[in-house]
Amino acid sequence: MDPTVGAQYRWSAAFAPKWNRFFGLMQGWITVFAWICACVPNPAVVANTILAVASWNKPDYVSKRWHATLLMWVLTIFPCVANFWLPRFINLLETGGAAWMVVSFVVNIVVLAAKAKKSSAQYVFQTLTHGVSGWQNPTVAWSLGILTATFPLTGLASRPLGVNY
Repeated sequence: MDPTVGAQYRWSAAFAPKWNRFFGLMQGWITVFAWICACVPNPAVVANTILAVASWNKPDYVSKRWHATLLMWVLTIFPCVANFWLPRFINLLETGGAAWMVVSFVVNIVVLAAKAKKSSAQYVFQTLTHGVSGWQNPTVAWSLGILTATFPLTGLASRPLGVNY
């Protein structure tokens, strides 16, 4: 019926019954806002991970909130600079990163399978530990704990909601 390329903004602009240009514009801005929001978790997770490793390895280090903010800015600006001024190296970096991910995945699985302490199936599936993290409610502790495991699987950081590719 309307064979054009575009996301919801195009459909809103073409088929809204009234004020179609306004709704197309608003949908476009909502999509841009979704892209911006989808880019935030990546540097936040990496910055907090770096600070956690620093705190783990150097117990006298006290992380301040501005440290995470500064790291997030560095982690955001570096890819922008690389995209603008080092475009010839992007393919090489992506290929090297993909190879590193595959190799490190295999190495981690082998090391964990060989060296990790084994637990019984009863302990793994029937033991609920709570109160250790500071959250006394087991449901809240479980819900917050599962976020770390499910965040990489959601795809929110790579594909904003409402965006068609």
